[in-house]
Amino acid sequence: MSKHPRVAGSAAASRPAASRLGAHPRHQEALALFDAGRFFAAHEAWEELWLAARATRRRAGASAPAADEQLLHALVKLAAAGVKVGERKLPAARHHASGARALLAALASDTLLDAGLARARLGAVADALARGELAPLGAAAPGA
Repeated sequence: MSKHPRVAGSAAASRPAASRLGAHPRHQEALALFDAGRFFAAHEAWEELWLAARATRRRAGASAPAADEQLLHALVKLAAAGVKVGERKLPAARHHASGARALLAALASDTLLDAGLARARLGAVADALARGELAPLGAAAPGA
């Protein structure tokens, strides 16, 4: 959970559907932050989107997370793994990377592609982080 207060009415106030996540400005910002090695800032950006998606689901009375919510949760965990690698806390990095992999394994490939991500690349990044190595996502632009 974030250590910073949420700003009401932020850009993440609307739930980013998986088909729109790739074009969502906050997601694009988080991808750029992650690839620049700014893992905490990427974590904050994705967490904002993830919490908005979760709140929307709960208000709607749905119990199971939708694909977009699961993907965002996985990205939050990948960014957290990057933070832990930077802090040289390898067991914690492994824990977060493993959690991200588990969430990603349950997602359909089209969910990832809609967000401008590839399963193989996400897996490679999770593996690198679990080894204590930093690796960019190098995500493709939506529709590319």
